Amino acid sequence: KLQTIDNLNLLFEFYSVYTNPINEHKDSFNEFIPWAQTLLQDFNDIDQQLIDGEKIFDYVADAKRIEHWGQHQKTALTQNYINHYLSFKKLYIDLSKHLLSKQIGYNGLIAKNAVKHLPNYLISNPSQTFLFAGFNALTKVEEKIILEVLHANRGHIFWDTDIFHNQHPTATNFFIKKYKSNWAYYANHDFQWQFNQLDQPKHIYTRSVPKNISQCKEVAEILTQIHHKQGHLSNTAVILGNEALLPVMLNSLPKVVKHVNITMGLSIKDTPFSTFFENLFKLHLNAVQNNGRYYYKDLFGVIHNHLFQIPLLKQESFIKNLENQVYRDKSLFFEPSQIIDATKESYRLSQFIQPIFDSWPNQVNAIIKQLHRIILQLKINSNFNTIELEYLLKFENIFTQLDNLNSHYHHISNLSTLFYFYKQLTNSEKINFHGEPLQGLQIMGLLESRVLDFDHVILCSVNEGIIPTHHSSKSFIPFDIKTDVDYRMPTYQEKDAVFAYHFYRILQRSQNVYLLYNSVYDDFGAGEKSRFIQELEILYQKGAFKHLKFHQDGVTPKINSEASHQKSVSKSAELIETLHKLVVRGLSPSSINLFIKNPFQFYERKVLGVKEYKTVEENVAANTFGTIIHETLRYLYQPWINQILLKENILQMKSKVSEMIQHQFKNNYSLNSIQSGKNYLSYEIAQQYVHNFLDFEIQRLDLGEEIIVLALEEDFSIQHPINEINKTITIKGQIDRIEKCNGVLRIIDYKTGRVNSADLKIKDWNLLVTDPKYDKCLQVLLYAYMYTTVNNRNVDYLEAGIISFKNLKQGFMPFGTTIDKNLWPLFIEKLDAILIHLLDIDIPFVETEEPKYY
Repeated sequence: KLQTIDNLNLLFEFYSVYTNPINEHKDSFNEFIPWAQTLLQDFNDIDQQLIDGEKIFDYVADAKRIEHWGQHQKTALTQNYINHYLSFKKLYIDLSKHLLSKQIGYNGLIAKNAVKHLPNYLISNPSQTFLFAGFNALTKVEEKIILEVLHANRGHIFWDTDIFHNQHPTATNFFIKKYKSNWAYYANHDFQWQFNQLDQPKHIYTRSVPKNISQCKEVAEILTQIHHKQGHLSNTAVILGNEALLPVMLNSLPKVVKHVNITMGLSIKDTPFSTFFENLFKLHLNAVQNNGRYYYKDLFGVIHNHLFQIPLLKQESFIKNLENQVYRDKSLFFEPSQIIDATKESYRLSQFIQPIFDSWPNQVNAIIKQLHRIILQLKINSNFNTIELEYLLKFENIFTQLDNLNSHYHHISNLSTLFYFYKQLTNSEKINFHGEPLQGLQIMGLLESRVLDFDHVILCSVNEGIIPTHHSSKSFIPFDIKTDVDYRMPTYQEKDAVFAYHFYRILQRSQNVYLLYNSVYDDFGAGEKSRFIQELEILYQKGAFKHLKFHQDGVTPKINSEASHQKSVSKSAELIETLHKLVVRGLSPSSINLFIKNPFQFYERKVLGVKEYKTVEENVAANTFGTIIHETLRYLYQPWINQILLKENILQMKSKVSEMIQHQFKNNYSLNSIQSGKNYLSYEIAQQYVHNFLDFEIQRLDLGEEIIVLALEEDFSIQHPINEINKTITIKGQIDRIEKCNGVLRIIDYKTGRVNSADLKIKDWNLLVTDPKYDKCLQVLLYAYMYTTVNNRNVDYLEAGIISFKNLKQGFMPFGTTIDKNLWPLFIEKLDAILIHLLDIDIPFVETEEPKYY
């Protein structure tokens, strides 16, 4: 007379007991959930094994007291810890009474009560006979029920085990051997049945397959071979050790599969609908932490889901505008009103968007109503097929179930708790398949193969940690208490024995068995083959099998044996024409350096105009940071161009640094995004860099240097003739700073990264045109060359170099050789060599390996 209560309702009922005014309690529902689920599993195991719950929880509490034995003064934390374990006994008693008073129960409680009522049941039903077939691991409840039926001569029991396990002990007989020796029933009755099926003529193939997906492809190959031999796939089973592979397996089935019966459900958490609603929850959960604003990544997670992108609503421009705000304006956070207002022109789009992006209310029931509105809008605006509508109905039922639960119990008080229960339901909810059990290929999980026999079996994911599973059983009852002779509760040993039985039972009556395992260790599965395969190998090597044939091999991916070639593009006449137009428009020092570093990359970016992959500049990029520093210094120094710089001028500049940095962040990045996190650090570092540079300038003045800034961020463009090919090239660039220091002309390039003086020294001038390591040398020389060319080569002597903001201690770092009129013939010779190489029709653009510096 007891009805089974599902896990979620049980959790709510348990919290009602826990918060009973008589009981002392401290935990909120959110805090209660994690430990309560573990404790409920312990309650279930205790009842299934007919253990005295009060006695075992006294034992557990005493064990926890002993752990803290000898502490003269217990802290509040320690006492709370002990009290937590002391409360288990009362919670166990109270929950049992509470559930029985409502005529409901969890599995263990119902089973324990069934044992109490069994004698009366047998008396009330004198004509019934019971047949128990195909059992293996029995709980104490099941064992007691079966034994009482057998002793009353009201039934028979039939096992399915093999003689092989008596001769060569494996974990398979862990339970059956115990029943055979311990049950008094077998003193007067024969043991039925034990077969000799395992060591019969059959073939077992163990195959290592790289990656889980490859296993599904290998299954398709095996199915094709079986079909080719016998013309059908009846009496063939694919058993998935890892049930998450089901969607991939269904998409990998070969064309020879005409009929398939799937005895396992497809989890709805693996559907696009699950991703959509999970992203929606995350969007609103994170908004709570961001003052109600939506983070762009959470926003993209929703708008890029295919459920959201409905052609009927013409959302392309709406999505494009949101993306532009992120990429162009660096808008990383959005107000809900911003998004909703953007759809006002389209009534249908506005109706669809509003429940998704409108701020979710605080009341949980109101949130669930909003989720139902979203589902309604999806139904109205989308042309879903039958399967998709089935998925959507499942999610609608989940939200209805959550609504009913909370209306009854009122324990879900916030969005995070609602999300937790949503995930619990989606993890357990499945879409069931409809098929013909007696026709075609059978696909199932390992535990569903119980008492079924097939001629051909393909078992996937026979990896340690999957078959058998990891030892990750959570429990408040210590292992040593579980193994105590007075209690004896299931542990990982029993779980491993269950897997062993199922594994060997699949082999018993099969003719051909294929055991596939993932040979690669990665995030999606372990690469260690199961202990059961290793056990088979050892038994085979010892000669335990007389008729069974054991085959070991591996599947390796097909690899193209052709050597990989560097990317290369020949220069056609059309390409040369494009190059000529490019060099007439102008090459910058950075473009020339790119050509030296990687000609193929130069071809992609400068000739084809291929842009780098568009990413969101969530944190200030290095080039943006450099622009902010450069522009700040330009504006600060502008009033004192062509004047002898004084210390007072620098001090005036220092007073404006914060204001100017903020102005440049506004122009080049976004003020909204520098309030916190890494961008705030970048903002502070930018200020520090500029202050440090101005302090460096003051030091120079204190040392007696006379500084006159002649130009800042000035553009230069020159015509450079190459007589050898009768061609004139435009070279252009922007020089960061031109100054006179004690009368000597200086061409200065700012670097916000670290540069050392050694980077500006060159021993072999031939390396200037071949080794990208000397890119800084080439860059400062090109700036100096442009300056002197614009001034008709009338500059007798100048210095060109770099100031590194990360290495200000070295100050101005000049190019390592004197720059005067004698230098230019040698430099021009090397520059011409680079440009002639660029325009030579016979030299292709070849990709070079990126240099590695250690």
